[in-house]
Amino acid sequence: VAGSLPDGGGRTRVRGADPPRRAAAAPRGSGSQGGGGGGLREQRDELAAAVCEFEKAVKRHGMGCCFRPLPSYAAKDMQRGCESERREPRDLQYNIIRSAVGLAGWHDLSCYDYSTHTPCPLDVAYSWHISLLLLAHHRGDVSASGFQLLTQQYCFLLELTGSWEWALYVALFL
Repeated sequence: VAGSLPDGGGRTRVRGADPPRRAAAAPRGSGSQGGGGGGLREQRDELAAAVCEFEKAVKRHGMGCCFRPLPSYAAKDMQRGCESERREPRDLQYNIIRSAVGLAGWHDLSCYDYSTHTPCPLDVAYSWHISLLLLAHHRGDVSASGFQLLTQQYCFLLELTGSWEWALYVALFL
């Protein structure tokens, strides 16, 4: 690029522009960089309060609320006027946020079931991977009945698609 110079890190910068600045370190003990840990806890509490306020707003606006935490397929059905008798699913990513801030227990794997991201009951791959990630992160037990059922469903799906090798790998979690 005309008028640019290499900055030594493999990137180029515009001639005459100031070099990038680094963020100043937080004061020791402020909690934002490992001091007392209070900063992370405060941020989590603030996020939890924001999620609670969001849920109150959704409840205030009722079923006609256009910003409910629905999976994309359920939101499309709602726009078409298709109502369902079953329990309304919450979006998978929203459930992960609720678990991260302590508003939902990560042990309840039904919060990450197929209905949180797809209308297809056999499409359990995403749910299985999310559940496995949460179990690994929280040092959970893979012998929990909810995860075992999800693992069996995923093995069945992999067998149906001809991915026997992957089905055997997943079956090792039984």
